[in-house]
Amino acid sequence: MNKFNNHVRTLAIAVCLFAGATQLHAQQGQTGVGIRLGTDPGITVKHFVTERGAIEGILHTGYRGLQVTGLYEWHTPLSSAPGFKFYAGLGAHLGVFNHYVRVHHHNHNHHGDVIYTESHASFGPDGIIGLEYDFTEIPLNLGLDLKPAIDFHYGHAHTYVDGAFSVRVLF
Repeated sequence: MNKFNNHVRTLAIAVCLFAGATQLHAQQGQTGVGIRLGTDPGITVKHFVTERGAIEGILHTGYRGLQVTGLYEWHTPLSSAPGFKFYAGLGAHLGVFNHYVRVHHHNHNHHGDVIYTESHASFGPDGIIGLEYDFTEIPLNLGLDLKPAIDFHYGHAHTYVDGAFSVRVLF
């Protein structure tokens, strides 16, 4: 998994550099691409489809796996704090994770436990609430959010809250 996290970090840096280079050719503020650092680190892409409505895609690592989340978000500028926006949204996730299984063998060829991995799909609904700041001098957006979710996998359901800090290049 360590190798996987290194690949995700490298990809995130490459996306940020590409977005920074191309922002000169695009209108600032419509799309943001960057990294999401938190409970489940990953890559975030947010695109405004209306003045206050955005879709966000998150590709992130989770509990021994990989997950894709899609959200629709409603943004409200804070009139008392220029550049800041409060937002809330709903969506869903789909992913795969590795489940470690320990099996005890007792026969004439082998005695003891054998550990192997099984991959399982996971899915469920997500919500998000957060606060963002758009810099006016540079094409950069900072965000802080909480993303509660219900995860269904391997015959079980559990809830969790993913908190994160995001840095996006705007173009």
